[in-house]
Amino acid sequence: MIHGNIVQKILGVLASLVLLLTISSSVSAAEPHENPEVAKSVFSGISLLNYYTEALDFVLQKKPTEVKDRLDKMPFANIPRSLEQPADNLTSSGVEISQLVVTIDENINSVKELMGQSRLKEATKLAAETFVTLSQAYIDLEGLQQAAETTGDDLRVTLAPSESTLRQAYNELLEMINRIRQLLDLYKKLLKLTEQLPTFLTDRKLLPTDITLEIEPATAFVGDDISFAGLLTAQGRPMAGREVEILLDNLRYATVETDAQGHYQGTLQVPYRYVPEINVQALYYPLDKDIGVYLAALSPVVKLTVLFYEATLEVVLEDKAYPGLETTLTGRFDYGQSPPLNERMVKVYLDDVLISEAIEQSTFSKKVRIAPETEVGEHNVTVSAAPVGRYASVAAGATLDVTKAITTLDMSLPRIALIPGTIGLAGKLHSELGLLNGASIKMGLGKSQVELASSENGVFDTKIGVGMGLGLFGSQTIAIQVIPKEAWNAPLVTSISLMMVNWVSCAGVLIVMVLISIYLPSILRRRLGLYWKRRKSPSVEISHPEDIPVYSQAAFVPSRAELETQEPRDRIFNWYRLLVRLIQAVTKALLRPQQTLREFAGESTKMLGPVSKYFMELTRMVERLLYSRYKPTDEDAEKSKQLTTDVEEGLKGEGI
Repeated sequence: MIHGNIVQKILGVLASLVLLLTISSSVSAAEPHENPEVAKSVFSGISLLNYYTEALDFVLQKKPTEVKDRLDKMPFANIPRSLEQPADNLTSSGVEISQLVVTIDENINSVKELMGQSRLKEATKLAAETFVTLSQAYIDLEGLQQAAETTGDDLRVTLAPSESTLRQAYNELLEMINRIRQLLDLYKKLLKLTEQLPTFLTDRKLLPTDITLEIEPATAFVGDDISFAGLLTAQGRPMAGREVEILLDNLRYATVETDAQGHYQGTLQVPYRYVPEINVQALYYPLDKDIGVYLAALSPVVKLTVLFYEATLEVVLEDKAYPGLETTLTGRFDYGQSPPLNERMVKVYLDDVLISEAIEQSTFSKKVRIAPETEVGEHNVTVSAAPVGRYASVAAGATLDVTKAITTLDMSLPRIALIPGTIGLAGKLHSELGLLNGASIKMGLGKSQVELASSENGVFDTKIGVGMGLGLFGSQTIAIQVIPKEAWNAPLVTSISLMMVNWVSCAGVLIVMVLISIYLPSILRRRLGLYWKRRKSPSVEISHPEDIPVYSQAAFVPSRAELETQEPRDRIFNWYRLLVRLIQAVTKALLRPQQTLREFAGESTKMLGPVSKYFMELTRMVERLLYSRYKPTDEDAEKSKQLTTDVEEGLKGEGI
């Protein structure tokens, strides 16, 4: 009938479903789906401030080309967006003021020559024009000041310790700007002399002056004292009681007074400026009663060679570091031919933030801790040692790769999950740095959510409930989010697929299909007049086992003589019937209808003793004829006879 076929199909579907669920293996954690961290650009505020200072030093040296070449490279520097505008302002102001300083210096020399030639109107006119240029230089200087202060605010210099390298670099930049201001002030003082000329001058010619300068020694270490001396004259006559200013790189450093013979002398300390040489000059300009009588005088430049000890610093970092953990930093000072320092203060900066300072030897290795809030990516590490007496400062930089250890989730899930119900979720969290202790774990399956924390050994074990649904079976995703407690372990966001079976829905569908298979055919026959006929199967010749009438005591068994005339198949069956009767008579056991031949043989084994093996062999021979298409031979029939004889003789030998 048709409902029988439908039931068979239903059973086939269910068998396939069971097979599908059986082969589902335990689920392991998938690869983590982390949002990639954007690499942070490496930037050093200390290096930026030092670069500004070095570039502006060429303003004092009156080398505008050097200033332009250096500051024009700023657009290509790796600086934050917030510092791009201050950098542009400093570049434009620095380049322009370097050119103005050269122009002002040349004009002042021209004014001096014009005054010496009594071309006072021309000198006054040129001085007035130079004042305009000087005013523009002051405006550019204010631009430099504002750009430097804006840079300092962005770098939070005021929050840095006063002895930090960042604060020192910032102060050096401001000091360089102040030195440029002092140079402009000197130019202003010299130009102001021309403003008073029309009041004091008559038709007489201004008297030229001359000043000399010598220093001893001409080569000295920073911090050493040197002697200076010279003579101030006017038309060959000494000028007594006049002030003479000693200039170092165009900046006033000391003031002395000439004696009765116009001589001046004194000592000065070589400043702790670690530069190869310093330009030394002596300056006289008229004051009070000398205004309108004498011209100013500037001595030729005397080069002072500055000596100091230098060193190089080599810094080696580990390949990667982790927020909240220590990393190893190794360094070595190389003094070359200079006498080495046994110890000096070493400071370590991470992106211009002081993270370590200690007194170290020439070769050192130290642990530095990376702050937990440090962002992932490349960071600039600066190691510096401040100047000490004759030893110049030294600094070295390296790039540190700060990363977080990848969190790994090892999780086992059931092969299948039945819903509605609960699902057990257990696993372990770890990374390359160890187990995750106290990590926050959030799991979600559909509308069900669960939150927990891992134990000390990174293990967790929980259950999540799943409510009723309409589907039969299929894959559902468990969303997992792990937030480690340790700063050095990376968060983990991943998902796991799980095979779900809705046993309520499956049972309901099965019941409906069974009902349909039972009632649908009769309904269709009544309403549509259709008659379901089973399609005739193609005829296949099947050998059906013959019934063995051994269950009844009245079954007919031919005599032994008649057995010899039968076919081999019939002879085997009859020998078996004969032997069964004998065994039933001896053991008082009956071959019950629900028993198989082998079960009966096994049951008789205990009572038959050693001869049971012959009976069991004959039983297997009969089963072969019953359940297969095997055609026995005469040899098989003779063997069945022999087995029967062996059993009979065995029973007689045992006295049964």
